[in-house]
Amino acid sequence: MTTTALCRIGLLIPERWRQAHRAYASLAGFFWLPCPLCGTMSGGHEWRDIDGRPSSVPDPERPGMFHGICPACTRAGRGQWQGSLAHD
Repeated sequence: MTTTALCRIGLLIPERWRQAHRAYASLAGFFWLPCPLCGTMSGGHEWRDIDGRPSSVPDPERPGMFHGICPACTRAGRGQWQGSLAHD
């Protein structure tokens, strides 16, 4: 099964069911890490732009690298566009 297909399946789990997302991330081989902005644990299968809002922020320790943020921070517009994807 492709990574894209695994992500789509994982998104069928309601966002508020954090333990189910944790189990899915573990079983499907995705990361499970705290959001660098709010600390909410989230999985790699949840990492995506939402409603045109970016889902990552720059890594302060590694220029040019980015960290994924949780769906709630993405939805709140707290992400930043990466390099050539910058929007005005």
